[in-house]
Amino acid sequence: MNHRLLALALGTFAIGTGSFVFAGLLGVLALDIGSLGSLGWTGALCTLLSLAVLAVGTYAKGPEAAPEG
Repeated sequence: MNHRLLALALGTFAIGTGSFVFAGLLGVLALDIGSLGSLGWTGALCTLLSLAVLAVGTYAKGPEAAPEG
């Protein structure tokens, strides 16, 4: 098996799992934040985290990986 492909698969699994775990802990995180502790605000933070992961992952691939069009 190609070791690069295995590393890519494991990294993708880890990042995806981390996002789902974070979303599952929204209620606990909302209580932990305190004054900003509304569930809606915490959901917005979860969305911001997901967009940051998307942006970093897209930037790490480089412009040559972007689709033409």
